[in-house]
Amino acid sequence: MDLTLQNLFGEGASQDEQVLKISKADLQGLTASVNNRTEQLFVAILLKARLAFEGEFSTDNDESIVTENGEPLYFSNLEFYAFLRVFYWRKLLEPNKIINQFVCLSYEANQ
Repeated sequence: MDLTLQNLFGEGASQDEQVLKISKADLQGLTASVNNRTEQLFVAILLKARLAFEGEFSTDNDESIVTENGEPLYFSNLEFYAFLRVFYWRKLLEPNKIINQFVCLSYEANQ
């Protein structure tokens, strides 16, 4: 399975020789504004990319799908992407801010 630009950044993503275009409407958890901060955009891109690798199954209303035991049902596509890993590490709550931590690993083929 190839990781496409649309898998990673949403259906509105496109590129040419000089420009990568990502639609704000395709980014998870982002309220699109002409004044979105850099941090908001970066986290929204990472959250969207994470969904290509692993996550929780949810309904169209964003409700978690759970097992018989009430635990969230997860999926993982990590085995399909041999040279790139992105996973959510943890969320830290601090006064007046939320810190989302991710781990991104990139590999090269040994030839």
